Amino acid sequence: LRSSLYHGALAPEADADTLALSFKTAGYPIGVYTADLVFSTNDPMAAEVTVPVEMTVAPASGRYFVDASAPADGDGASWETAFSDLQSALAVATGPGEIWIAGGTYTPGTDRSASFTLTGAHDGLRIRGGFAGTEDDLSERDLSAEHHTVLSGDIGTPGDASDNAYHVLTLDGSADLGG
Repeated sequence: LRSSLYHGALAPEADADTLALSFKTAGYPIGVYTADLVFSTNDPMAAEVTVPVEMTVAPASGRYFVDASAPADGDGASWETAFSDLQSALAVATGPGEIWIAGGTYTPGTDRSASFTLTGAHDGLRIRGGFAGTEDDLSERDLSAEHHTVLSGDIGTPGDASDNAYHVLTLDGSADLGG
């Protein structure tokens, strides 16, 4: 991954302590990649500096798609390859961007302590539901239709509150829900 992912440029910014790093990600699968960047100089007495980095390869549209009826191996790049669960989209989506969710019921997992968690990385992310799962443009969404998107904590026996998730949605304290 270290050599195969880096096809970019490293250039000093005006501030001598800052570097801008850019990657060409066309052709790489959507997902989160981690790597160690190792910086060194020509001075044999200078120590190398290793910096861990994380990079998300997102769809070109900046939009991820979720459909409960989709196969489990989707990458979220389109309705045809949608994620089958919202947790997968939240794991890779960041703000600014969007998650479009087809009508259906979505649970945070099977463990009672699981929840849909929004962090500071999600600031600016728009999460929209009520889609049929065929729309290409937001104006095509018909909110009067029966495409209700429900985030549910009913993870155990249907209708039995004793085995539900403790929390359906959790904010980590740094998420911005500004209007």
